[in-house]
Amino acid sequence: MNLSISRRQLADYIIEHLVKGRPRHQLSKSVAAALIATKNKNQTDLLMEDVAHELENRGLLAHAKVTTATQLTDNLRRQLKHQLKKAVGVKNVILEEEIDESVIGGIRIETANHTWDKTIARRLADIKGGVR
Repeated sequence: MNLSISRRQLADYIIEHLVKGRPRHQLSKSVAAALIATKNKNQTDLLMEDVAHELENRGLLAHAKVTTATQLTDNLRRQLKHQLKKAVGVKNVILEEEIDESVIGGIRIETANHTWDKTIARRLADIKGGVR
């Protein structure tokens, strides 16, 4: 028997069941079984990217990776979440913070569908490359 389930179909399945409140442990078992049955267990990372894109597309959730040279304050974190909800058009935002001193200053924000790079390192690279 040849099962043919696309990653997109599986991502839709995951989201529909998350929205319905299905327990995550049951959902993860079902998804793992589908990945094994379709010989796609090595595509877990790609599947999670598909889920992140679709959650953002549906206006449900944006998982934002935030890179700065120093730690964000609680106030800045709250403001950032509020602004990202509006900019991306989602109900909820999860921030994943990363400190990287090589950015020198500023902030880089990456979601499944958007990237904003307002770091000093990016600006210096643009100037060096002749981009204004």
